[in-house]
Amino acid sequence: MGKKYYDKKTEHAFQDKLQNEKPLGRPALYTEELGEKVCKTIASNPKSIFDLIREFDFFPPYSVLMRWCDEKPDFRDKYERAKLEQVHTHIVFTNQIADDTISQLETCEPQKANAYVSAAKLRIESRQWQASRLLPRYYSDKAREEEYEELRRKLTDTQIQDKLTGILTEVEKRAKNVGNKD
Repeated sequence: MGKKYYDKKTEHAFQDKLQNEKPLGRPALYTEELGEKVCKTIASNPKSIFDLIREFDFFPPYSVLMRWCDEKPDFRDKYERAKLEQVHTHIVFTNQIADDTISQLETCEPQKANAYVSAAKLRIESRQWQASRLLPRYYSDKAREEEYEELRRKLTDTQIQDKLTGILTEVEKRAKNVGNKD
C-alpha cells in the first residue's frame, strides 16, 4: 500500500459526513465522472490544489484526493496527467501577465511603471522557475543544452560545415537577387 497523505482524524470526520443524510457540499463517493471533472479542473487552472478545493464545492478534501490516488490507479494516472497539464497552463498564463502589464503601463503614472514591471517580472520568473522544476524536460535551460549537445553528437563536423555552406550559398543568392531588383 502506498503512502497515506491523510490522518485518521480527517478520515473519520469525512466518513461521519458521508453517513449523514445531507452532505455539506463535498462529494460522497468516487465516481468516474467526478474524477474526470476534478482532473479537468486541475489541468485547466493554474491555482494550487488547496485553492481549487476551497473554490469548488465538488472537490473532496485533499486527504480524500490522495486516498483516491492510492486506491484507484486510473484516477492516479489521470491526476498525474492533469498536474502535468497544469504546469503547461501555468506557463501560458505568463503571457497573460506580460500582456496585462503592458496595458497597465499604458494607463499608469510614470512613477509606478517600474513597480509594475518589477512585479510582473517576479511573477513570470517565479512561474518559469516552478515549471523548470516540475517539468525540466520542457522548461529547464539544462534540458535545452542537452538537446543541443545530443544533436551535435549526431552530426559530424563535416555535416555541420556542409549545412552552413549551403545556408551561406542561399543567403548570397538572395542578396544578389535583392541587389539586381534595384
